[in-house]
Amino acid sequence: MYRKTLRINLFGIEPPVEEALRRAAPLDRFEHAVEAFPTVDGEAFCSCDIAVVDLRLFAGSPGGARPSRCLADLAARRRERLDTFYSAVAVVADAAEAARWTPEDYRVIDALWTGPLDGTRAAFELARLQRSAKRDADLALAQQYLDTAIDSIPELVWFKDAHGAHLKVNDAFCETVGKTKDQVEGRGHYYIWDITPDEYAQGEFVCLESEEETMRSNTTLLFDEQVKTRGGMR
Repeated sequence: MYRKTLRINLFGIEPPVEEALRRAAPLDRFEHAVEAFPTVDGEAFCSCDIAVVDLRLFAGSPGGARPSRCLADLAARRRERLDTFYSAVAVVADAAEAARWTPEDYRVIDALWTGPLDGTRAAFELARLQRSAKRDADLALAQQYLDTAIDSIPELVWFKDAHGAHLKVNDAFCETVGKTKDQVEGRGHYYIWDITPDEYAQGEFVCLESEEETMRSNTTLLFDEQVKTRGGMR
């Protein structure tokens, strides 16, 4: 399992709301580290998991307190970070002001908490982000379980959709076809196996019949098949 500390930094948040957010109970396998700043500190903004910013801090800025004007550069810096499992920016703004925002403004943020904001609703809004962070952490763990399991199998393992696109493959699969996972995933059979579209259309060396039979039967089936690789028939 995992243990994570959710770093929550508050910028310009009023004391009653700050206290309510500090009292918010962490979810299972999480801890909280909450820090408050009177203004937006660039390093603190970019180094936390959840940044909560009251846009009234930028009320006097050119163009008004719009995320695309006052937070775009900082948001870009946050996206460059590779040392966090979760990243969210929540802004506190007046509903009438937010009604004038453009799609560009919403691309910069992950949550809008309309003011006036009280402690009870702030805790409610934070809980949404907590659940989102937990989903991300649980998903990352499940992906690690799956990748570790299939990459430890010496035989070829792959997941495909009904249209033939390879959704996930293991290391043995990549070694056999001579391509990386990034090259393989999302692509079809004849690209991956270096066969021509005509060979694919004729069903030669592509296992079309066995795939269709498996989908029709809705059960596990076993086949012996030949595939055409760069190293010859296998």
